[in-house]
Amino acid sequence: MEGGTIGAFLVESGKSGRWALSANHVIAFNGAYPDLEVTIPIGPFLTLDQPVAVKVLNGSDNLVDAAIVRVSPATSINPRIPGLPLTSVESVTTPSANASVKKVGWSSPNPVPGRLAYFARLMEITLDRGTLGDALYYELADQWIIEGDADFAAPGDSGALAVIQSGTETLPFGLLVAVQSEPSAAGKSLSVVTPLATILAELKRVTGKTFMLDPASIG
Repeated sequence: MEGGTIGAFLVESGKSGRWALSANHVIAFNGAYPDLEVTIPIGPFLTLDQPVAVKVLNGSDNLVDAAIVRVSPATSINPRIPGLPLTSVESVTTPSANASVKKVGWSSPNPVPGRLAYFARLMEITLDRGTLGDALYYELADQWIIEGDADFAAPGDSGALAVIQSGTETLPFGLLVAVQSEPSAAGKSLSVVTPLATILAELKRVTGKTFMLDPASIG
């Protein structure tokens, strides 16, 4: 299985411990692998539990492709995004048109810029393989589309956190879940981003728990 990106770390309100956030098709595969353990190549980073996913359903207007996995308390991590110091854990919910966006992911260790292009009511996402169980494609509703240069994102960037740059502020915005397979003739690429606020709401619906970005992500 090819790699993906851990986009951010969450904490549960009033509880200790961290959870890693990524795309369902990166770390959970819709629960198709009962003995799955999630690892990060930089260290002994293992789950205590199975990944918890918002299940993606064929034939439905899914709101998210997202999953979380509990981080072992014995694992020492830095939850900050390299090169993108957040100034708040509160996500942008009403972005401005053409807002400046950046992300760090599998394909690039350095921040890569793009812009919010438009809001999509419904998107059909096609996967290279059946990474969501038997699903080769699925539908996502209410997504934002980011336009960037050809190197803005690659398939291994699924799960990366997109942030909005506003003056001196760097604010969390959403999770990158899909990228255009080939750039346009003008050398531009399109990526699909799910608003973080939608993901947190869906995680609460599925788990009954209230999550937020880890405050240690700031700085």
